[in-house]
Amino acid sequence: MPNLIRRQLMLATAAAICLPVAHGQNVAANYPNKPVRFIVAFPPGGGTDTLARLIGQSLSTELGQPVVVENKPGASGLIAAQFVANAEPDGYTLLIGGSGPMVFNPVVLASKMPYDPEKDLATVTILGSYPLVIAVKNDLPVKNLDDFVKLVRSKPGAMSYGHAGVTFQVPMEAFLQSIDLKMIAAQYKGGGPAMQAIMGGEIDAVTLDLTSIASAHRSNRVRAIAVTSHKRNPLLPDVPTLAEYGYMKDFEATAFTALGAPGGTPAPILEKIQVAVAKVLTSPEVKSRLDALGIEPGGKSPQETLARYRHEISVYTPIARNAGLIQSK
Repeated sequence: MPNLIRRQLMLATAAAICLPVAHGQNVAANYPNKPVRFIVAFPPGGGTDTLARLIGQSLSTELGQPVVVENKPGASGLIAAQFVANAEPDGYTLLIGGSGPMVFNPVVLASKMPYDPEKDLATVTILGSYPLVIAVKNDLPVKNLDDFVKLVRSKPGAMSYGHAGVTFQVPMEAFLQSIDLKMIAAQYKGGGPAMQAIMGGEIDAVTLDLTSIASAHRSNRVRAIAVTSHKRNPLLPDVPTLAEYGYMKDFEATAFTALGAPGGTPAPILEKIQVAVAKVLTSPEVKSRLDALGIEPGGKSPQETLARYRHEISVYTPIARNAGLIQSK
């Protein structure tokens, strides 16, 4: 009798373990059967919004359901991230955020984070990566980064740069730290508002994603003077890297736009979304558009994506600490 009871208990335990997996697979088989929402952490007009709409359009065809883009900007992505973290974990409300909500907010806010980026949000994949760009307003009397550094050094603490959140502020502060410069940082809700500010002469310089700056540079509305990647970007072939100027030769800052979901979303649904996104990213039409935007496509697994989050947090934490950006308890 004891052996029989033991076998029954083992079978019951095995069934209990398999039941959620089977349920998740069944749910994934029927997913999606209604529109999917992309909650974008930045306003329309910036690089994140542009990429979200590009991927969303093709993903709707791949999934067979509309993908609706909703912008919820503010607080470096916190507003959108919290909205998604509190949503039903069914795969129908997804976060388009990236470096801010998943890397830089955890670095800067530390214990004051209003959500746990690994528990309250589920990792899906990275949509695309791109370098940051330092640009100056057209009437600033500089031609390159060396001129800019000399000008800032001649006016310590008097010149300003704009950014769209800690994703851009922390790397810029790393550069300023490396050459002992001080500037006033002005935060905007997204790339669009920051670009309006610099073109309107409100700030002297800006640090943003490649997509936000490239077209304005080509049309002579701003002057891009450096990219933060190891290699020049084909979209800005005339703009040198920091290393080419002799600055921060071992440092590379590439931002990314990522796809997330509410924590607790069944793994089979996450995997189905990731596979569909990876397929979209390799399609000729999307790949061509990404090349035109200077974006390196993503599509890696949730596990690989999470590993990147953790690595970048380890890299940027000491930089943010040295800049005094980490908020105390």
